[in-house]
Amino acid sequence: MNTTTLNNTSPNKTIQNKAEAQDDDISFIVKDIIKYKLGLNESQLIESANFQDDLGIDSLDMIELQMELEKKFGITIKDEEAERLRKVGDVIHFIKNIR
Repeated sequence: MNTTTLNNTSPNKTIQNKAEAQDDDISFIVKDIIKYKLGLNESQLIESANFQDDLGIDSLDMIELQMELEKKFGITIKDEEAERLRKVGDVIHFIKNIR
């Protein structure tokens, strides 16, 4: 059985598979990944925040974020799809829709 740890700070909180993840869990996981992978404060992680304009994230950071999301959720994000993920909320909704 594949078990995914939600974040590095709460190793006991896991999901058994993508189907078991609730919307709130996905939002939490995505924001946690963004926060730790890109070194942002939680207060910055509002759904309307644009990665480039509001958060100052460059293309290399976005590729690293994409790779981490793929690893954490066991998915593949095509380059065309990744280009449309411009805001925190875009990423959350994308993950929710593919599970």
